[in-house]
Amino acid sequence: MEPKIYVSNLAAYVNGLLIGKWIEADQDVEDLKKEIQEILDKYPSEEYFITDFEDFGSIAVGEYESLEKISQLANALVEHGEALSLFYEHHIDKMDEFDIEKIVSEFKEDFIGEYEDLDEFIQGFLDENLPKELEKFQLFGNSITTYLDFDQIKRNMESSGDYDFHEYEGNYFVFQNF
Repeated sequence: MEPKIYVSNLAAYVNGLLIGKWIEADQDVEDLKKEIQEILDKYPSEEYFITDFEDFGSIAVGEYESLEKISQLANALVEHGEALSLFYEHHIDKMDEFDIEKIVSEFKEDFIGEYEDLDEFIQGFLDENLPKELEKFQLFGNSITTYLDFDQIKRNMESSGDYDFHEYEGNYFVFQNF
């Protein structure tokens, strides 16, 4: 992910001009301020606003969002990618939306992985959690786990509230909830 914000000069905007530019958001706050000051210097003003944003996943950035929050969030998204965006989207009601450090900490605890196929996750889960003795049982020359209904296992994992599965652009992101 490469989060960016489009910052506009507010005085210019009020007077019918659009003076602004795209700024990479994963910079420290001081660097963001320097780039914004360049925009403000083009048309005398002390005020700016965020006109647009991109590559923040499902996270919305407000017009007057704090630069500290933008910087922290953008850097976290660059480090953790779309998985963090999905986690933020689905857990925002459970935590303080402005505490990025807490969100990243919770994300690191709960994120299991990204999978192209959920059967891959289910098989790994079964390999780790089923007694090894089950592998010995054969039915028509195949391991007994071959006959398990992975879709039903997934539904049970979700309905128990212990796991969340989020599909995004053909991949599955798996989170634990315990």
